[in-house]
Amino acid sequence: MFTYIYCMEVEGISDIPNGMIGFHVPSQRYIKVRSLDQDPYAISQKYLKETGIENNIKSLALEVFKFGEEQHFNNADIYIPIVERIL
Repeated sequence: MFTYIYCMEVEGISDIPNGMIGFHVPSQRYIKVRSLDQDPYAISQKYLKETGIENNIKSLALEVFKFGEEQHFNNADIYIPIVERIL
């Protein structure tokens, strides 16, 4: 089970229309995946495993669809939050 929130970037959340909520996405490091013919989540999980980078499960993954482009599952930029390593 998960929650899917449709969002749009705005300058501020002080003036929110009735029936909508304001939501702030905190600063976070991500890997970005885009694929036109494969599951981007499968690609990202394979990459994380191969590189030893850890998915930050306490943060949200983002799917960014571009206005004016054909809208389907694989036509989006997928941002997977990662755990920052302290060197």
